[in-house]
Amino acid sequence: MILKGKNNLLNQSFFEQGGISTNAFFIFYIAFLLSMVILIPRWNHILNSKIKVSEDHIYNLQMEAKESEIILMRYYKRSNFLKHVDHLDLKFSDDVPEFIKN
Repeated sequence: MILKGKNNLLNQSFFEQGGISTNAFFIFYIAFLLSMVILIPRWNHILNSKIKVSEDHIYNLQMEAKESEIILMRYYKRSNFLKHVDHLDLKFSDDVPEFIKN
């Protein structure tokens, strides 16, 4: 054995005198590992459900943004502007505007 002076776990019973107290850290380690085996899938399920809710929320926001974009694009069409200013007798030019460079 690597550590001299330590009893091997297989040579000593847990129920002998001093067996539980000398192996307390081993028992706590096993209990910790078992609790992790039980808790990690639960945490995974909770995180997956939160991720799903977040993805649904993001999808809904994206759909609202697309809907708003479609509604706004209706107002930016030239034909819609012509309808709104038709009573003002304004004339629209078919020429492309010139950009002034600095």
